[in-house]
Amino acid sequence: VSGEAVLAGTRASTYLKASTGLMLLTAPVAGLLYVVLMPFLGMTAIASIVGVSILNSLSELVGKSISFGWRPKNAYLSGKKKRKEQ
Repeated sequence: VSGEAVLAGTRASTYLKASTGLMLLTAPVAGLLYVVLMPFLGMTAIASIVGVSILNSLSELVGKSISFGWRPKNAYLSGKKKRKEQ
């Protein structure tokens, strides 16, 4: 801020001024990290989407093949039939 101005924050807030040389040195490094790490982030996102879809399809397949013999539409109000003893 050139001249006199009121900065945001309280009296306990501190502000640091970075020199122009430091900013000129760190900007290319930040850009390099962005360019190098961005493909890894994309591959991770694609791998997680594919993994979730595979796990969902496997759970549906397993769910369809497992049967517990429970039929929620049927009401067994009379109980089980007793076998006649011989």
